[in-house]
Amino acid sequence: MNKYVRYISYAILSSTVVLFIIPAILILLLGLGNAISGFAYEKKLKNGYQLVAMDGKSDMSIWLSDNTVLVEPTVFAVGQNDSFIIVKQHPRGNKEQINYLAIPLINKISEDLTDNIYGPMNSEEFDKLRTELNINNLQFTIVFKDLEENNFQGMM
Repeated sequence: MNKYVRYISYAILSSTVVLFIIPAILILLLGLGNAISGFAYEKKLKNGYQLVAMDGKSDMSIWLSDNTVLVEPTVFAVGQNDSFIIVKQHPRGNKEQINYLAIPLINKISEDLTDNIYGPMNSEEFDKLRTELNINNLQFTIVFKDLEENNFQGMM
């Protein structure tokens, strides 16, 4: 009889570990991961650039790999290929204004990465630059509709 009680005890203990303790550890680790990075949102882009929001989505900006902010908030759309990253931005969250920027990844315009950027510019200037650089087919593939519409509530 002791043998069966021992097996039942192991079974109960095993199911408790699987059902409660392991999920609790995973939740704790996932929570600590966000706390350690300190970012509300982070997405790696080409060539070490990053799309980052520190405290909330209204802080969305483009960072260099050394944590230097290259494009100030509020970035709401990004497109990229092997040659360029293109960006749409509401400067300081002002939805009345849209800035366009282009970051060359191959044919850099400056060795100083903080100066290696076209813009900010308006829509007409951006369309002209796209034609000059032959990037008319490059589309904005990362779009935050709530930021585009200036609704900064919540995270995606």
